[in-house]
Amino acid sequence: RSKPAFRQGGFFRARGTLATWPAQNVSAPTAAIDRFFRARETPAPWRIQNVSAPWKQIGHASKAKVVYRARVDGRPVIVKQNRKSGDGGGTTLYMELVYLESLRGRPGVPELLGAWWEASRLTYATVDGGEPISAEVPPLRTGARRFATWAQKRPLRLARSLLACFWSWASAGWFLDDFKDHQFTLTDDGDVYLVDGPRALATSPVARAAVREWSKVSQLQADSVVKCARDADCPRTHYSHSCSDPDHACEPGARAAPEAGGKCLAGTCMRLSEKTHVFDVANRPWLLPGIAARAEDPAAGDFLRSLIRLANQTLPEDRPSFAELLDRLDQFEKSHRRRA
Repeated sequence: RSKPAFRQGGFFRARGTLATWPAQNVSAPTAAIDRFFRARETPAPWRIQNVSAPWKQIGHASKAKVVYRARVDGRPVIVKQNRKSGDGGGTTLYMELVYLESLRGRPGVPELLGAWWEASRLTYATVDGGEPISAEVPPLRTGARRFATWAQKRPLRLARSLLACFWSWASAGWFLDDFKDHQFTLTDDGDVYLVDGPRALATSPVARAAVREWSKVSQLQADSVVKCARDADCPRTHYSHSCSDPDHACEPGARAAPEAGGKCLAGTCMRLSEKTHVFDVANRPWLLPGIAARAEDPAAGDFLRSLIRLANQTLPEDRPSFAELLDRLDQFEKSHRRRA
């Protein structure tokens, strides 16, 4: 077994900008995953093809996979194993590998260390992204305590890590509708990761590439133009994202974007996009509001609340992009340091 190429110290150890972060390259990584599924050909960046026991299961098993924590050469890794044999291309695990490989090197996307087949059962490993974030009060779990500490002491650093994570995948045509705090993790270094693969917007380049290759593809999020006469004609996202199911209420204070709950505007349903998640980060207590509320630096807290107001617009076109939010944050940090 070859040694894995682990990142050292997180993706913000050397400060980067949007211009220096890797762009999404859909064709080559997607084709590499296609070859892995069709011909069992291992993509060049992968460094491991096995992880030795012991594995410790973490969380509850989903319909698609079971998740474990293990160690390779003394370093923690996450191992995910398909629950059934015969998982082919176009399936949930296929799309998760496409997510990880096509966004390799971007902030907040766990590094895919390798994948392998045991007969027809798929297993793959990524870097360990830390503990699930939470804004619970009082903060009892490890991730909640870590989130509270970073939000209090270094709120701008945590906010930048969070926004960069969302930028990485939301600006590249991916969409998270199973929208829960435990889908995101936080490391000791303050790096935020999305650890469960999002869906691809059906009109995005990555979704179209998958459909061309496999015809039937799961994990696609409908975002086509839909004609409507009233809000009820428009589709909703998963209840954890749209906050639309009274039996599965979102967190107190959470609010969904209008387009997530189904909104008819001038005869057409408002479409999902990156801007939907911009609204989300401004309206969940475990995202920007949770950081702003805990910031010990009053100026930092006030600035984050100004970002929340910018993002909290009814129409998607009135909201900033994640790139614009990051640029505003970087400009504020520069001026804040000069004043300090």
